[in-house]
Amino acid sequence: MTIPLTLLNDTLTATAVVASPFLPGDIIGFSGTGFLSDAIKIVSRSILTHVVMVIPSDVLIDGRAQEELYVIQSTIEDGHSGPQLTPLRIVLALYAKGGRAYHFSLSNDIRAFLKWPILWDLATRKLHGDSYNKLELGQYVLRDLPFITYLPAIREANSHEEVCSELLAELLRAGGLPCLDPPLVNPGILASYRIYGCMTQLFGAPASIPSFNTV
Repeated sequence: MTIPLTLLNDTLTATAVVASPFLPGDIIGFSGTGFLSDAIKIVSRSILTHVVMVIPSDVLIDGRAQEELYVIQSTIEDGHSGPQLTPLRIVLALYAKGGRAYHFSLSNDIRAFLKWPILWDLATRKLHGDSYNKLELGQYVLRDLPFITYLPAIREANSHEEVCSELLAELLRAGGLPCLDPPLVNPGILASYRIYGCMTQLFGAPASIPSFNTV
């Protein structure tokens, strides 16, 4: 079952933030359309093309309390590149036409295990100064190609330039999840980690993610 976007928007705004079904640290995955999204799907062998993470509702936005639910994401759209805080409502709307969205809810065990103060401290630092350019975006896509992925120039990471899934993998690693290699984590790989309690497709044509929660 999918949830109508209008209902989602009502849930994400105003005083409903605290009662939202999305908890801090939850991942929202997207399947986009267009050339870049198609390229990511082909090389990653996954329908997921973008991921974001829900932030705590008590994080101040421009010095003020949140009036709707925000996520941290790394994107190159709208003239701003790199990590940024964005209303989840806006990100959902970007993918509403022809795209898909999924809610990956962290399991209770993982939620209790993660060192949240360290994770959110890194997220805050990433918001100030980190960015990425189209070259980094190209390298991100190439990392999933056989043989090319082993080239040092492709695998080498810049700690201040990270795309969407790379950023979230860095945050989860800082929170205590072991054995993560952020530059090699694409949205599909992030969804495959066995760290979730459940998955809900929020909107779009119904489509499963066979690798979800299997690794």
